[in-house]
Amino acid sequence: MPGIQEVSDDGDIHAANIDSQKASVALDKCLHTLNDKSRALESRYDEILSTLPTIKNYLSTNPSSLPSLESRLLQLLRPHPLLHTQQTFGFDDPDIDNSSLSPALPLYQTISHQLLPLLTNVTPTPELVAVLAAFTSTSDPWTTTRTQYIASQFLSSTPSLLNREILIDGLLRDTLKPLFNTRTTSAARITSSGRIALRENTNRRINTDIPVWLDQRPESVAILEWVLSTIPNTDLEAAWGLLIPPILTLIDSTLSSVKTRAIGMITLLLQRLEKMDAIRTLLQRTGLAPVFWDAVLPCLSYLPPLTPTPESVPLLKAAYTCLLSLARARETNLRKRSALLDILVREGFLRGLAFADEHVLVIVVMVSALSQIIEEMGVWAVRHLKNVVPALAEILANPFGDTFPSLLVEAAKTLKVVVRTCWPRMREYVAEVMRGVAMCWGRIYDEEEDKELEGLRGNLREVVGVLRAVVENEDGGKERWNQLEQRVIEVDETAFAGLFEPVHVEDGGS
Repeated sequence: MPGIQEVSDDGDIHAANIDSQKASVALDKCLHTLNDKSRALESRYDEILSTLPTIKNYLSTNPSSLPSLESRLLQLLRPHPLLHTQQTFGFDDPDIDNSSLSPALPLYQTISHQLLPLLTNVTPTPELVAVLAAFTSTSDPWTTTRTQYIASQFLSSTPSLLNREILIDGLLRDTLKPLFNTRTTSAARITSSGRIALRENTNRRINTDIPVWLDQRPESVAILEWVLSTIPNTDLEAAWGLLIPPILTLIDSTLSSVKTRAIGMITLLLQRLEKMDAIRTLLQRTGLAPVFWDAVLPCLSYLPPLTPTPESVPLLKAAYTCLLSLARARETNLRKRSALLDILVREGFLRGLAFADEHVLVIVVMVSALSQIIEEMGVWAVRHLKNVVPALAEILANPFGDTFPSLLVEAAKTLKVVVRTCWPRMREYVAEVMRGVAMCWGRIYDEEEDKELEGLRGNLREVVGVLRAVVENEDGGKERWNQLEQRVIEVDETAFAGLFEPVHVEDGGS
């Protein structure tokens, strides 16, 4: 019987060797197909998908054999540059029907769904982490919620992948740094160590070449985002010179979606520094606060029609959030900080309103941001009352405003903040505020019950409540307010009686 057992064992080993050879040959064939530039990418992935079962079946039954195939599997899993959304630089309008997406994308997503779960018994290497990190953001077209979950779970549950050698040396220095050697306008203002340059680069030539990172490794954005969110606090300052140049390079990208993500990285960096109580000391030592500010501020002008609304909205949201954080980080003195925030009111809200008046979604973002800016400025915002109050009142008074109740809600909320914050100087703007509120209320008071409209009515009442508190805080204010209320109600008692119903508001004169 031992002789029979030996023959059986030899047969099993022989069969396993044959399966291993078949899997290796199939994997080589897949890579050869992938690198065949004479064929369309869709055709290449279609053939790879037909070959994949041989590799998948072998690894499912022989997971211990994965290390011998790992490097080639990772090459196959790496997102191909042609999978990136095909966009025209500077005017990239992603159509609703996703016609700009690569037709090979669904095939690649199927391949990644099948291969990612097989990466169980692998060697911790920078290339492995780079491939996994490429699937951590659904902002990338090749990443699905399923592959994001698989990759994120793998990375978070494997501490050996998060060491300094992999994150700083392997990913930031060896993988990403060579891809961002070309200095853009913002990146040229700093040194290689991530500090402001003493002599600014005067070369303002616009580089129209496709960036190396986009041409070779479009997943670089996701990798950089993941590293920035993952790297330990103790290593953040050591990685500073490897993080800042690529982030500034991405901000100067002609792709709005990339700008948005790069600005989000600066915001994340500021949040992490704030938690470490190092935000002002590090920004002062490196001198990068004005560099960040100057890189992000122009994004407030990315407005329709030159920038399509689907791109402008997320970009503006990211830019306002980042600039507010930067203003707090740069100046502790409220008066000096308000000088920076003045720029956001003038260059952001007021200028933007003049150019994007019919693009409602964009205006909603700007009005919402104005509310945060006014609160941050405090009483120093009074210098903008002569422009801000009429602008908000005009939005509320617009005869077609009830077509977009979300804009009216934001305008009412922001007007309430303006009145409450700038109450010492509101006396001469009371009539303007009431004009906007009353005209808005007159259009919607008898509309059918709707959750959004009911919220708008509540916000309009709150504006009136805050305004009442401000007026009544003055000498003879109660009599003045009663007269104003009476004049408004006399126009249409049925319509306007409900506008002056008491609501709980903070005392505007406190």
